[in-house]
Amino acid sequence: MITKLLGNPSPKLVNQIENEKNREFVQQLPKREGKKFEELFKGANPDAIDLLKKMLTYDPEDRITVEEALKHKYLKQLSCPEDEPTTEPVSAFDFDFEKYSLSKEDFKDLIYEEIMLYHSDEAALNYIKSKEQHPSGSLHLKYAHRMRKAYRDPKE
Repeated sequence: MITKLLGNPSPKLVNQIENEKNREFVQQLPKREGKKFEELFKGANPDAIDLLKKMLTYDPEDRITVEEALKHKYLKQLSCPEDEPTTEPVSAFDFDFEKYSLSKEDFKDLIYEEIMLYHSDEAALNYIKSKEQHPSGSLHLKYAHRMRKAYRDPKE
């Protein structure tokens, strides 16, 4: 587990975890001190260790970005800025499935739909249209009834 390597995240970071169950899970983890990378990776290039430390950080605000990592001293000789691929960040639309408790069959359907994006022009066009109409996700069109049922007042 990552806490064996990095130790426990700070209380400040733990308190930023929005999901209460996830926050409680992290809070109940055994208290651990982080390992010293220099001791763990004896003989490793110091620049490699520096890059690892910068990538393996709990706080995304402190973590090195992809662009920064590609410019890091350890990767400098491999870097070719004019040949580095770039893209926009992945949209919330593509992680919409995380909002729902889906069955194995639901996931199978979603995987099939994902595969069809690469094999069917019609599926690709529907995906683009749905993404434009519902930028934060469209699964609510399929699964909203479950959310309503899960949060319905039992007295109804």
